Amino acid sequence: MTVANLRRAYSDTQSMQPSEETLKQEALDTLIDETLFQAAAAKDGIIISDEELDTEFNLSLKRREDRMLFDNGYPKIITVKWLSASINP
Repeated sequence: MTVANLRRAYSDTQSMQPSEETLKQEALDTLIDETLFQAAAAKDGIIISDEELDTEFNLSLKRREDRMLFDNGYPKIITVKWLSASINP
């Protein structure tokens, strides 16, 4: 996580940018957290292969895509057709 990545993420999601000092502190905190997490995993013998990581990443993308197909629990195509029929009876 870099300050530039955080700046970009904030600009994409919020209208107000945090101060440069806040961005630097958040980046540092994230790096510390990641380092501690990795050290704890190594200590406990937790190892994830590239193949396992790729599989989980792809499953995560698939779940996200599946969620994007729905709107309030209904398939989006049905919602779009219902809205269209409501507007143009």
